[in-house]
Parts: sequence; structure tokens; C-alpha cells
Amino acid sequence: MRELEPIFQKAVEVKRINDRAEKKGDNHKKKTNTAATVKGDYHTEHMSKELYTLINRYNFHVTSYTKTLEWDEHDCDPILEVYQCSYNNWLFDIEHIADYEIPEGIYAVRRLRNGETGEELEFYCDLGCRNTGERCREDFLSFLHYESNESFTRDIYRHYLQIPVLLRNNGYGIEEKGFHFSLNRPKGYLKLSDRLFVKVYREWHDEFQVVVTNDSRWNVNSNNYNLRDSMAYYVSYKSDTDILSLIENIEAFKQHKEGKRGFLEDGVYYNETHIKGFFKEIRGQRTDEDYYRDEWNHRLVELVNPPRHYSRGHNEERCTYPNLYKGLHFHYEKSLVFNGPTVNRSDITFCYDLRKDKKRCILVIKNRLYPEDGLRHGDQEEVIQYEHRGSFTECMRVLKQYVLRMFEINEIPVKEGA
Repeated sequence: MRELEPIFQKAVEVKRINDRAEKKGDNHKKKTNTAATVKGDYHTEHMSKELYTLINRYNFHVTSYTKTLEWDEHDCDPILEVYQCSYNNWLFDIEHIADYEIPEGIYAVRRLRNGETGEELEFYCDLGCRNTGERCREDFLSFLHYESNESFTRDIYRHYLQIPVLLRNNGYGIEEKGFHFSLNRPKGYLKLSDRLFVKVYREWHDEFQVVVTNDSRWNVNSNNYNLRDSMAYYVSYKSDTDILSLIENIEAFKQHKEGKRGFLEDGVYYNETHIKGFFKEIRGQRTDEDYYRDEWNHRLVELVNPPRHYSRGHNEERCTYPNLYKGLHFHYEKSLVFNGPTVNRSDITFCYDLRKDKKRCILVIKNRLYPEDGLRHGDQEEVIQYEHRGSFTECMRVLKQYVLRMFEINEIPVKEGA
């Protein structure tokens, strides 16, 4: 492991001490940072050769330099030095921040403002590209050659700013709610109705996402699990020609919210809610949680959900949330586990995905047998896979027969009413 410079090591040790104190339940209120700073000669007294080199490489003019001699022991990420810089008509600060996860530290560009008008922009960038990406730095360096935020965003992000114009040209009523760009950060949203919005986001890894959502609070950089009944479609939008794709996503989203989602059979849209109903009957209500336990309170049967999907906004292509534009009407997973000397686990996947089969639902069951204490080195796991394709009711009938048969094989009575 690489050794840290003494000044970074001190910050790391303070952070670890604070972490341990918090784990022990010490809710001691942190003191206000009382760091002592002095002005200095950045040519001879700088603390980071890399940051000094970057400032000279990009021809930033340093108008003032201060460094920190000491800082409060409770400050986990102390500012070691600050360069006040200018370039063309822009003024900004570069703070060298100690970070216990980034040995080199963070070179945070902040307080970006127009030297002529005094306008200050909400902006953050790590000049070292460790806390933000290279594209963020490229945007910042490019921005410094423009006279105003408006001229920069008109030139670089024109295709996003044209979205409301193009949607109006296609018959949509659009209300712009603070929709603009602050350098490379999109702000506000477009309101099509009380429960229909279009938003532009810049992701953590610097890619842009356009989303169609029913909640103006939707954040592409969050899993949004706190927003109940909220959802979003993610749209690849690179130029004005993608407006047709955005419109198709909007119409598919409206159909989704109208409940026209699932396998249509006898006038009914069947989806994961009907599958959940069956497993709810098997599991029972909360008052019946001990139904499948033995006299020692061991769980004889478990219904296990897959890990919650955290890819919203990070890898949308792998996402299993319903999306009618993509053709994914529903995707449901559940594991049925019988515990005993030999564990019998059935991993069940039930979906209606037009990308895989345009006319039929797909039911896949993988059955595994292994010792109660898990597989040891050299053990062979026995896996049997079964697949059935058909209408929703056909697949549902097969699933019910399989589950009830597994209860019978494992000699466990099914809860009455299932």
C-alpha cells in the first residue's frame, strides 16, 4: 500500500478516529472548523506539485494564494491550500482538499463567477479528475473561452435546449419550469401535464440522460426508492433527430400509466401483480409468518426476493423495470427455498419481454440441490432447468403446479387457501 505524505496521513488518521467514535455511539457535535490560514508564495510553498503543474499548464493566473497551517481535529476533509485564479473574464477558486479515500487529494474548482458582471455559477469540478470525470474538466476549460454562460450553453447544449421547441412543434403543450443550463449542469424540467415531465440530467460519470417521468423530483443519480408510485423512462438523446424517439417514449409512458401493460388475454392485462398475489397466498400474512417453521423456530420454507435493483441511472440497459418503449412489460423473480439436510432452491423468472418473444410469456425455473451448510470445495451442485413459453395463464398454471408439487415432495403442507 502506498505511503501517504505526512499532511495527508494526519487527515486520514483524524477521519479514522472520528469514524470509530461514531461507531461507538459518540454523537459528539463537531466543532466549527477553526483552521489557521496564511498567505504565501505558491511557487515555493505549494503543497501539491501536481496541482501546481496543472495550474501552470492551463495558464491560469493566480491572483492570491493561501495555505492552511493547522485545522480543527474534527475536520475530516480539511482544505490544505486555496488558489484564487482568473482566466479571461472568469474568476474561480481551486481548493486543495485532503481526502482519506483519494491519497493525492481533490483539486476542487468552486465559486466560478464572471469578473465583469459578478454573476456566480453553481459549479464543481475536480481538476485532477478523481472526484469528477475528464469530461467535466474539458467542459470547464472550454467554458473559460466563452464570454457568458448563455453563449456556452447555446453552443454546446443547443440540442437539449431545443427540446421544448420541438415538442411544441409536434403538438405538445409545454410549460418550462426553470429549464436551463448552468455551465454543464441542467436545471429545471419540462411539464407536459400534472403527472408527466421531461427532465435532463448529468450523471455522476458525466453522461447525460433525458428521462420521461411522472414525478418532477425524479433524480437520475438516485435509486428513487423514496418516491412511491414514481417511475421514469430513460431516453438516449444526442441530437435533434432523437426527438422522434423521445416522443415515442412519451406515448409509451402514457400507455404504461394508463394500465395498458402486460400480457393481454381475454381483455385483461396480466403482469407481475398477479404473480405476487399467488406468492402472497403461499407466504401468508404477517400474522402467519411462523406457519412454515418447526418447533425450534427454524424456517422450513423461504420465499426470497432478488437483491434490489440499484441500476436506475447507472446501467439502464440492464434494468428490469417495465418499459413499454423497450418492449419489457414485466419481469418478475422469486426464489422458493426448502431448508433441510439438503437445501432445495428454485430460482423462478417469469417475464413478458417483446425483445425475447413477441407473442408469449417466458417462465424459467432453475432448481438447485446442495447441503444445508452450503457447497464445499469440490462439491457438485445439481442444477435442473425448465422453461415454458405460452400465454400468461398457461405459464401461471405451470408455475402453480410446480410450486405445489415442491411442497408435496418436501412433505410440507401448503398454507390453507393457497
